[in-house]
Amino acid sequence: MKRLGVCSVATVFAALVFQGCGDDGGGSGLPIAGGDVEDSDGVVLPGEDIKDTPDDGPPPTDTVVVTDPLHLEFVADKGDDGVQCKGNTRCSVSMSFNTTRDLEVKVLRGTELMGEVGVRWTITKNPNNSLKLNSNTSYTQPEGVDKGIAAATVSQTAQQVQQYEVKVEALDDVTIPPLFFDVAVTPKGQIPLTVTYKYGGTRSFQGVTTYLFKQTEAKPWLCTDIDPKSLPTADLSSPPKGLTQSTAFTSLPGLEQEGTQKYTVVGIGKDLSGPAMVFGCDDTKAEVSWVGSKTVQVQLSDLPPLWKKQYEVTTNFDLVSALPENVEKWVNVVLGLFTDPAAQLLVLVCDIGKDTSVISDLCGYAFKDPENPCIADSCFDTVGLAIKQLMGELLIDLIQKNETASDIFFTGQDLAKILKELELVATYEINEEPNFDGSIVEATTAAEWHTINYRWTLGTTCDPTDKNCGKRSFSVQAF
Repeated sequence: MKRLGVCSVATVFAALVFQGCGDDGGGSGLPIAGGDVEDSDGVVLPGEDIKDTPDDGPPPTDTVVVTDPLHLEFVADKGDDGVQCKGNTRCSVSMSFNTTRDLEVKVLRGTELMGEVGVRWTITKNPNNSLKLNSNTSYTQPEGVDKGIAAATVSQTAQQVQQYEVKVEALDDVTIPPLFFDVAVTPKGQIPLTVTYKYGGTRSFQGVTTYLFKQTEAKPWLCTDIDPKSLPTADLSSPPKGLTQSTAFTSLPGLEQEGTQKYTVVGIGKDLSGPAMVFGCDDTKAEVSWVGSKTVQVQLSDLPPLWKKQYEVTTNFDLVSALPENVEKWVNVVLGLFTDPAAQLLVLVCDIGKDTSVISDLCGYAFKDPENPCIADSCFDTVGLAIKQLMGELLIDLIQKNETASDIFFTGQDLAKILKELELVATYEINEEPNFDGSIVEATTAAEWHTINYRWTLGTTCDPTDKNCGKRSFSVQAF
């Protein structure tokens, strides 16, 4: 009785608490001083004098303010090559002999321009040490229209057609990703030809090498005549550059004398020590002149992989599948009693006794689709797999206790494997790489079927449950 009383009190208390939690009015569900409450029948009762003591607690003493990290951006939307600078880590600019060029970046925290932040400038690629900076450090402007902008000026110490790289980084925070200016210097301050690339595939490669083939009447250099696997000698080429970088050709031989020239542009993307992975070609857009600049974008496409070598191919043949359908069904039943006896017995029971309610219920638990049971694990439900495993262990244990039954059972398994999974081994040889469209010419291939593998455990002393027990092979030449 005492325990009942405690439980009753606890039950009433819990009911009151949960009734309060479910209050649609958003209140605590407890009576408030001077207020009215409703009983369970909806009758309004006068409120009791219950004190509502707030529990505000002391105010917090520490406030954590989360701020966006600093980041660098180019001031210019696009570079002199027409390629987007904002949102990228590189920007291309050009200048002519005996001139200077201002390089500008801005420092932001989120979208807010930040003043008085130090920026470091470093020339990371400087052929012949012919480019110089007016300062290695500058600070962003604290206010005005240039707030948040830092600048440095570059100039040449000697007149040279060259390409340089200037690195920009935050002075006091090495974790901020740096930016890079690609600076090209030409006599006129114009770059005759700039090549960019577009790639929509998923392959990863370190860089794209650009090749230029000068078109003439005798040699028009059509893209259809260029094999990326055996590239001819180009008139000009540029070292590999990242996919987001542009490749500038600041000087084209004979352009000043000829006035105009036309080139076929080829791009090969690959790792430094690997095979070509992507390829692009344009034989129409790269028409350049001594006056002005030209930018050509080349679409890159995946190259088919290299296939030229020998391959060992293992093929499994299902000889039973060649039988007439009505015969194949019963041969598979017999073979199933050897390969997976528990599963085959369950399938037979469900096929034969599906009109019996008890068996129908069992099959409903065992198979995902009781109307179409099969011996594959994928046909069984979770309960069915457990039943099949238990039955299988019991059957194998009984069979292995009888030597004759064991010989018959495992020999039946061997026969089933020969009939259902006859293993033939062949050597395929591809003597030439595929065409650019991925096709392989039959005349460049050869195939030889040379070995048959099978398993026969009868008469062996090894454990028949070992997959390597009784493995044998013989040459097709034996036929």
